[in-house]
Amino acid sequence: MDLMVFIVALIILMFLIYRGKNIIFVVPCILLAIILLTRQSANILDYTTLYITGMLEFILTNALLFFLGVLFGGVISATKIAEQMAQYLINTLGDKYVILALILLTNAMMLGGISGFIIIFTIFPIANHVFLTMNIPKRFIFGLIGVAMATYMIGAFPGALQVQNILPIAFLDSTIFSGWQIGIPLTLYLFLTGYGYLMLRIRQATSKSVKPLLEVTAIKLSGIKLFAPLMTVFIANLVFSLFVMPLFDLTNHQRTLFSINSALALGIVLTLIFSKTKVPLSRVVLKSALLALKPLLFVGTTVGFGLVISQMPFLSGTQSVLLSLSPILSLPLTVAMFAAISGSATGGLAIAFPFLGDAFLNRVAAESISHETLHRLALLSSVTIDTLPTNGTTLTMLKVTDLRYRDVYFDYFVITVLNTSIALGIGLLLVLLF
Repeated sequence: MDLMVFIVALIILMFLIYRGKNIIFVVPCILLAIILLTRQSANILDYTTLYITGMLEFILTNALLFFLGVLFGGVISATKIAEQMAQYLINTLGDKYVILALILLTNAMMLGGISGFIIIFTIFPIANHVFLTMNIPKRFIFGLIGVAMATYMIGAFPGALQVQNILPIAFLDSTIFSGWQIGIPLTLYLFLTGYGYLMLRIRQATSKSVKPLLEVTAIKLSGIKLFAPLMTVFIANLVFSLFVMPLFDLTNHQRTLFSINSALALGIVLTLIFSKTKVPLSRVVLKSALLALKPLLFVGTTVGFGLVISQMPFLSGTQSVLLSLSPILSLPLTVAMFAAISGSATGGLAIAFPFLGDAFLNRVAAESISHETLHRLALLSSVTIDTLPTNGTTLTMLKVTDLRYRDVYFDYFVITVLNTSIALGIGLLLVLLF
C-alpha cells in the first residue's frame, strides 16, 4: 500500500512539473504528503534534516561549477564568438552536416570531462544561432542536446571523463574504460539512431523551402581562435584530470570539480582576450549568477528528494526482491529506479550502490560476474528513465532555452528514454549471449 502511495505521488509530481509548477515548492509538498500517508510522521524531523542536508550539500559543492558554466556561455555569447562559431560551421560544412558538427563538438567537450550542465550553457548560444540561421525550430535544440549529451556519452562511451563514469569505480573497483566490449557497439547504435531520428524530425518540420531568418554573421576571427576557448577547456580539463589532480589526496569528485572549474576559468579568460567585441563584463557576471541560481536549486531539490525516498521503509521489500535477482538484472533495475526517483543519472548511481550494499557484492563474487560488465550496465541503466519530467538537466534546459515541456518533451522522450531503454535491452542481451 505504501509503495502505491509513493507511485501515485510520483506521477502527480511529474504531472505538476510538466504543467510548469515550480519544483522548488512542489517537491517538498509531495514529499510531506508521502511521509504522512505512509505513516512516517514520527520520523519527519530526520527526513527533513536529510532532505535539507542533501540539497544544501549539492548546492554548496556545485555552486561554482554552475556559475562558471553559465558565465562561460554568457561570455562567448556576449562577445559574438558563439555567432561566429555557428557561421563558421555553416560556411565550412554546409547545411547538410552542421547538426552533425554540433553533436561531435558536444561529444568532444564531454570526452574532456565538461559536465552536461556546463555544455547546456556553452552549446546553446552556438546551436541557437545555427538553428535561427537555418530556420530550424528552436525546440529541436532539446533533441540535439539529448543525442549529443544525454545518451551514449554518459551511458555507453568507454573512457568519458564524466562523473557518472567515475562513480561506480569505488564500488566495483573498475575503470572508466570498463565494459568497452558492449560500450562501443551501443555507442554506435545510440549515435546512429539518435542522429537519424533527429534529422528525420527536422526534415519533417522544415520541408518547405524558406530563406534564413538572420543575416550572415561576419567572421572576424580565424577558425583556430574561434574554437580556441572551447578546445582550451577540453584540453585543460583533460590535463588537470589525468596528470595534475592524481598528485593530490582528493576524492574523484573533488578532482573532477577542481579540473572543470579551472578549465572553465581559463576558457573565460581566453574568450575575453581573443574577442574583438567590447563586453559589459559586470552585467554578464551578474546575469550569469542569477541564471545559475534557479537550475542549481532545481537539481538540489531533486537530489534531496531522492535521498529521503531511498531511506523510507516501503523500499526495504523492494531491496529484498532486487537482491534475489541475478546481479546482471538487479543492478540495472536498481540504478534505473533511483535515477527516475531522483531525476538524475548521477543520483541513480550514487544511491543505488549503497542501497544494494555488501550483499550485492557477495552475490557477484559467488557467481563470478565481471565487475567491468556491471560497470557499463549500471551506466547504461542510469540514462534510461532519468529524463522524466523531474530531471534536473531537463529543467535546466527549459530555463536556459525558454521553452515549454509540451513543445519539446515528445522528441526528448524518444531520444533519451525510449531509445536508451532499447539500448540497455540490447546490452543485456549481449552480456547474456556472449
